[in-house]
Amino acid sequence: YTASITSFGCGCVPQVHTHTLQLHVYGSANACLSHLYTAGLYDGTPVSVITTMMGMPNMDFVVREARAVVDGQMAIIRLGTCGALRPPAQLGSLLVASPGAVCIRRDPDAWTYSDGRPHYTLSATVPADQQLRDLLVSASAEQLGPDLVIQGLNATADSFYSSQGRTGAHFEDYNDALIEQLLDNNKHLMSLEMETFHLLDLARCSRG
Repeated sequence: YTASITSFGCGCVPQVHTHTLQLHVYGSANACLSHLYTAGLYDGTPVSVITTMMGMPNMDFVVREARAVVDGQMAIIRLGTCGALRPPAQLGSLLVASPGAVCIRRDPDAWTYSDGRPHYTLSATVPADQQLRDLLVSASAEQLGPDLVIQGLNATADSFYSSQGRTGAHFEDYNDALIEQLLDNNKHLMSLEMETFHLLDLARCSRG
């Protein structure tokens, strides 16, 4: 099968294939949407390192386009930045979404109708692949030490500001207590970002 690692920014790709995987690189390209792509071999296995850029639409683009041109089974791991929502997660930890991810969505109808419905909705959990998760946790703990590898539920937000609880004076987002409410209602919630849920959602509905 083909293994893929997706990362948030173009600057991550050279670091991943040079310092982390030490790939034998046989191709690299910068696509029209700034999705930097590097392909190579790691211990004889074809591996691609691809930037997804930010958000679920970009993750959708990368996964679907990769599936269209790759033969056989694919394994994809997202490597990127996230927010650490509660201890033991902290700056410098590697957070693994072992239980899977939920999605935080801003509901525009709550502003349209003002009928008391929640301004933000939370999806059910989409689980991560157990085999890939266990391999990732084991390899990461071996490289970094087990204390730096933290497992927990991921929350993927549909925006950078409102649905991640970032507040400001210029917009009425009704999100002052959003993160606190999420933490109170989800004891396993550990990380917050903008891509993982959609990757897992696509994986579960893939036809192979």
